[in-house]
Amino acid sequence: MPICLGVFCRFVSISKNYRSVIRACMEELQQGAVSAQDRSLASQYGDQVCPLNDTCFKEDKQEQFVINHHIIIFHIRLTQCFLQVSILLAIELIWNLCEVLFIDAAPAGALLLHLLDWVRLHKSDVDTRVREVLQSDSPTQHRSYWDVVIGLVLQGRMDEARQVLSKRASLRADSSPVFKRMDTLLQSMPIFNLAGTQTLTEFDVKWRNWHEECDRSLQDNTFASNRHLEAICKILVGDEDALLEHRELLSTWYHFLVTRLLFCHPTIKPPDLHYYAKSSMNMFVGPRASPEPLDIILLSAFEFDLHQVIKDCSFTLNNWWFVAHLTDLLDHCKLLQSHNLHFGSNLREFLVLEYASGLFTHHSLWQLAVDYFDHCPELGRVYLELLIERIPLDTERKALKVLRVCEDRQMSEQVRSICKIMAKRSLRNNRLGSALSWSIRAKDAAFATLISERSSSPSQSYSIRHHIALVFLTCVCFSGFFRITGIKARSQIWNCWIISAPLCCSVTD
Repeated sequence: MPICLGVFCRFVSISKNYRSVIRACMEELQQGAVSAQDRSLASQYGDQVCPLNDTCFKEDKQEQFVINHHIIIFHIRLTQCFLQVSILLAIELIWNLCEVLFIDAAPAGALLLHLLDWVRLHKSDVDTRVREVLQSDSPTQHRSYWDVVIGLVLQGRMDEARQVLSKRASLRADSSPVFKRMDTLLQSMPIFNLAGTQTLTEFDVKWRNWHEECDRSLQDNTFASNRHLEAICKILVGDEDALLEHRELLSTWYHFLVTRLLFCHPTIKPPDLHYYAKSSMNMFVGPRASPEPLDIILLSAFEFDLHQVIKDCSFTLNNWWFVAHLTDLLDHCKLLQSHNLHFGSNLREFLVLEYASGLFTHHSLWQLAVDYFDHCPELGRVYLELLIERIPLDTERKALKVLRVCEDRQMSEQVRSICKIMAKRSLRNNRLGSALSWSIRAKDAAFATLISERSSSPSQSYSIRHHIALVFLTCVCFSGFFRITGIKARSQIWNCWIISAPLCCSVTD
């Protein structure tokens, strides 16, 4: 069944919200990589690291050992933080690409614009260089000036490149015509308009005319007097050798891919994307170089092999949150309907179950895992019933939380098991009133009889018997306890109530 436009837009919005969460976590990790305490520690001891040797005094050795220990911990924390940041960067990169290719599913023309946004978002060092150059005393004399201009052109940011170029053109009147010519080429570069009425064919004709104009300027040696402008013109005509000369500015093969498409094949269609992705990776890293795991995942995405993307992410990233939530979203987009597993659960439910099972082992996140199990219609309840019995019932408060979860889902066996465990624990601690209350909730008549026998013995104090009697009265009024206990238990607890009745009356008065 096709997805209506409103639902489709909602899925894209949900995907962007997920990416915002990933970005927020990543920024929080980056900001917290060096805490105030760690910074003060580093500034205090950073230049004092030295090996322990026999020339140090005993007191100095002990002090230096403590210093070195703290610095080692500091660097371990930093390494762990940066590792987590790198994983989140990869997750956001993959998720954004899957959003463009699978969820948004942009057609030819719009596809390249989305890929340009993808590259710009994840290749932000150009913005850092732009700020550095423009904030300097003499931007045109800055050593990174031409790198900034070319970097903006490589990302298709022509208006910004023109603004930076204008600073250079205004300094030398003799070179002004050359700069004006380049400014005209950059300004006239056609960009597909998503909101307009222009057809893809009309855009293609326009782009080819512009491309021929750039090629004529290059053949006429218009920019021969300025090697930087000539290099930019070669980029505009899609010269692949010229693009590879700026490998450091591109930094990744997928940035090279998008730039190559921008200046060579702006009307690329989704089915043809995998060919250019594979050739771009071979051209950039070399055909004999072994690709990194991230490169393999991205290449699978460009090949529209969605299941391979999920499989590689599961093995490589070791992050069940990512694969579970991405698969869940893709499943709601009806993109995984053709892939079912052989043991009764589909791929989406399998990954959600794995993620929820991991959450369940955490002492404070197990309640969150319950919600995930609730959204697994096939095996969610089975997993919950098996795992909830393994939760350590450290306190009565936690036991009541677990009990509430079971009662809300009508898990009667688990309810009785929890109540029996808590009743026996209370009995071992000689908390007879609590033990009786738990046994009543468990509807365990035999255990309630045992407690009543112990409570009615002469060795029990008057206050304990009175407390049990109050518990008994409450149970009689609200739970129909007489229906589940034996005759002997009823008579014994009733005797406790008769004995303590004067005190109860005085309390109620």
